[in-house]
Amino acid sequence: MDVLVTAEGYGFGPVSKVVSVAKELLELDQSIDAYFFGEGTAYTFVSNNGDRFEDVFDAENRSVNDVFDDVEPDLVISGMEANVVFEAASRPDPPLVAFVDSLFWFWTVDDVDAMAERLADASPSSVQTDGEFQNSHEQELFAHAVADVSYVQSFPTERPDDLRVDLFEPLEFVGPIVDDRHRGDGPGRVVISLCGQLSPFVSVEEAAAYVELILDEFGDVLDQFADDGYPPLVLGNEEVLDRVDTDYETDFLEHDRYLEVLDAAPLLLCPASLTSIYEAVTYEVPVVLLPEQNSSHWPDYAGLNDGVEGTPFDGAILGDRLPQLRDLDEEEIGAIYDVLAAYRGHDVGVSSDVTDVVGEVFAETERDLDALRDPDTRAERAERQRRSIEARLPSTNGARQAATDLLKRVERGAVDSPIDH
Repeated sequence: MDVLVTAEGYGFGPVSKVVSVAKELLELDQSIDAYFFGEGTAYTFVSNNGDRFEDVFDAENRSVNDVFDDVEPDLVISGMEANVVFEAASRPDPPLVAFVDSLFWFWTVDDVDAMAERLADASPSSVQTDGEFQNSHEQELFAHAVADVSYVQSFPTERPDDLRVDLFEPLEFVGPIVDDRHRGDGPGRVVISLCGQLSPFVSVEEAAAYVELILDEFGDVLDQFADDGYPPLVLGNEEVLDRVDTDYETDFLEHDRYLEVLDAAPLLLCPASLTSIYEAVTYEVPVVLLPEQNSSHWPDYAGLNDGVEGTPFDGAILGDRLPQLRDLDEEEIGAIYDVLAAYRGHDVGVSSDVTDVVGEVFAETERDLDALRDPDTRAERAERQRRSIEARLPSTNGARQAATDLLKRVERGAVDSPIDH
């Protein structure tokens, strides 16, 4: 069987999810030949982690039509890359099409009734004749309706609108889509992960200033962790880290290596990224959150702590104290960087009342980090976070869950077999 894997080109979340599903599928059936097609971050990620793929195609040099003609896949697995779903489903002899989405809970539409009507009649031909979408969120939702089956990484809260789930069937809810096979092989490091920081709305200069601020604010306690035998390791975009002045080790790790480092880590500091948090929980590493970097981090934080006692996932979340920084659109994310710039002493029109709050948030987070130097406190935090996630999600390994179900569907030539929970 030939399998074509693809993912949208922005961010590590979608591509890491779909590669994890592909790895599980290849473990279940070693006769499968897998190929990858993508661009941007997704292509870079797989180029560094693609030893299981027969070939890796760069979308900047190859068209999707050419790749389909060359590979002739029996199965397409798309990580939030809607256009490949539409292309696959419209082929004369279409393969089975699976859509893997870790952000289903956050896609919103302006007119729910109009979108529901379109989704009810969704088909490859309707994409070709009525393929205009108001935004990328609508496109992602439409891809669910066109795909033969969708695997949605579960989240503790419900969708913010009243779009009916049955419009997307077959829609399968799975647990955290994480590669859980790696084991630490070196000394423990306090991991500061900032890998998903750059976006069209954040400049390299803003991103580098963010990193320097984090390291300045928490430098004293990070040095104490180093004295305890856990030196900090700062991970992020190479273009950003090249501009950061720090004595700490900085790096950009391929994903398998990152998971090995994470498994040995005593602590992870990161923004409220679902990918980073689910990976840390899977590897039983306690998480302390850093200020928001993009528009998804506030809803991630709010959802992770919704409906549970206390705040199992906590840290320097600015929106928790500053309501004006919540629920920002992507193009509004600069407001957070303006607040951080003002805190560093730059005159960007932000009041001192706001920067005083930022100082309080950082001080409280530093005290929390200091308490986590105690191994028992770290173990208690990791266990509390693990219980919080596992109590509300359908499984502990959504990648294996999705791959097992996919293989059954392929073997049966069916798209309506229920997933085993």
